[in-house]
Amino acid sequence: MKLTIETQFNPGDTVWRKNLVTNEAKQVKINSVDVYVFFEEGKQSYLEMYHDGEAGPMCNIPGKISANNAFATKEDADACPAYVPE
Repeated sequence: MKLTIETQFNPGDTVWRKNLVTNEAKQVKINSVDVYVFFEEGKQSYLEMYHDGEAGPMCNIPGKISANNAFATKEDADACPAYVPE
């Protein structure tokens, strides 16, 4: 069964990502997108992995904001709390 999932961003889009060490936002271009389907607490969710070719992937889970997300604007990236390793 093939699922068609619409992603927030697509290859070629320009987005903002946070440097997880310095907490500063940087503009990057998305090279590729991977989408993974998983189940959490019995509900189906998606993990969108955006690759920019420079750093590790940005891992967006719809509805869960984290410092490792891809953001549409610098203001959105700056407003996100700093990365805290678990």
